[in-house]
Amino acid sequence: QRVALGRAIARKPKVYLMDEPLSNLDAQLRLAMRKELAVLRKELGVTTLYVTHDQAEALTLGDRVCVLREGQIQQVGTPEETYDHPANRFVAGFLGNPPMNFLEGELHEEGESFVFTMANESIPFPRDLFPPSFEPPKELTVTLGIRPEHFTFSGDSKGSENIGFTVELEHREWQGDHTLLHLKGNFGQLVAKATDSEIQGLSEGESFRVETTLGHCLFFGGNK
Repeated sequence: QRVALGRAIARKPKVYLMDEPLSNLDAQLRLAMRKELAVLRKELGVTTLYVTHDQAEALTLGDRVCVLREGQIQQVGTPEETYDHPANRFVAGFLGNPPMNFLEGELHEEGESFVFTMANESIPFPRDLFPPSFEPPKELTVTLGIRPEHFTFSGDSKGSENIGFTVELEHREWQGDHTLLHLKGNFGQLVAKATDSEIQGLSEGESFRVETTLGHCLFFGGNK
């Protein structure tokens, strides 16, 4: 891979096209090459079109990310924009490891708020969380998206800016610097990312409450 890259650099092209250049490397070499590519790109100052299925490569190497689905552009933006403000459910689910949690329900207006209802639970969302032009989809059915790293485990609500869910810990995966929690509730399944200090003493099969801030909630119309 380094030889192929050297051949391309020697030609001094105006544009580099890299089509999954790290896909056949082992994990450690892939990380090393990713850093080398980032440094090279800055040193050479040449526009690079980088094609990859690896979201980590896209988010760490790209100044701008273009997400494609079946040949159709879904979103173009900075890595931060595509991750924090995905244009649709596909982009939201594609970027992130583990992927974003999706909860199905209905959204309707109630006074000065929108209310999201799922599995006999109703959660009010202030209107100012949405763009001024936002209107609930005509079919009412929407998807609520929450990223695994946006959950907290305090056990009690901190105020009107938080929402919470009662869940049972089904399985935990320790991954060194964090633990993945596989949770289940009457609304379905969730995956949460936590540090050891946040979940100290928590056992599989135990029920507890997880929370997130309203600002970390994203809505998508239907399955789009």
